[in-house]
Amino acid sequence: MRTLQAAFAETWRDATGQLLGGDHYFPPLPRRGHLAVQAVPSSPASGATEAYMLFLLAIDSARSSIALTNPYFVPDDGIARALARAAERGVDVSIITAGVAGSNLDRLLRVASRAHFPRALKAGVKVYEYHPAYLHAKTVVIDRRWVSIGSVNIDNRSFALNSELNVAALDRGLASRMMDVFAQDLAYTRQVPPGDWKDATLGRLFYMSLLPLRDQL
Repeated sequence: MRTLQAAFAETWRDATGQLLGGDHYFPPLPRRGHLAVQAVPSSPASGATEAYMLFLLAIDSARSSIALTNPYFVPDDGIARALARAAERGVDVSIITAGVAGSNLDRLLRVASRAHFPRALKAGVKVYEYHPAYLHAKTVVIDRRWVSIGSVNIDNRSFALNSELNVAALDRGLASRMMDVFAQDLAYTRQVPPGDWKDATLGRLFYMSLLPLRDQL
């Protein structure tokens, strides 16, 4: 897919200064299968808001379900409000996030992530922490029809600073397969009870203390 090739070429250019082009790097690609895929590259150099708008519009468009898997759940107010609105209008919103930290930064982000649980839980979002191993999957399934798979984390750094790439597809077959994976992962999670986070003052204060460093998270 040429959009994926172009995204690689752009990242390569930014990292090395070398411009890739021509048929040697972009040969004709025969069609394979019938799945229509949209690539959504996002980088500070060329449209840092692309991934953010992808998530925001998809969440606001949801009518029945949102199944989101992401190791870093540190949404800004826009994404947090969109998830809350979805749950409040009756959408089944389920989030699997990391329950095991890999590095010291991961532990820091987990604390920041938990500071966002109260708003989500109060709105009716179901949050699950994955415990057997470190979670690294970044997927979204909307209404069992629309799927996004890629590198985007639900945090400010990923949306605004990093070079990221997601692919999205509108396909019930792929969505069904991804929902099967989501259900299998749920078996290895612990659901966060709403009562556990009614008093999250410490976590919220900690997150507020991180705001001056948001561009680094």
